[in-house]
Amino acid sequence: MSKSERINITVVAEKRINGKPIKSDEPFYNCWCEILQLYGTELYQAINIKLENTIIFKVRYCKLLEQLQDKKEYKVNFKGHTYKIYHTDFAKEYKKYILLKCDFIK
Repeated sequence: MSKSERINITVVAEKRINGKPIKSDEPFYNCWCEILQLYGTELYQAINIKLENTIIFKVRYCKLLEQLQDKKEYKVNFKGHTYKIYHTDFAKEYKKYILLKCDFIK
């Protein structure tokens, strides 16, 4: 990996407080990653489906990150910004790296 950056991955958990469901972000995993950008047809597809603020985080594979394939809502916190993970790519470099495709939230 060329330039490494630190990210925090959180999972949206639903708790009940006084019988009302409340969603909150709970820490899931902290790791180093490489920041990648979309290019070529992947970039044009993202623009067509209104995902202009997409970023890719390339992280090292670990068993815990296999949970990202579940249909839960995961987010990445990076430099004070929050990104929603909309796709995880395990196939490209199987059990070596995982690509987290994320869209900017706030």
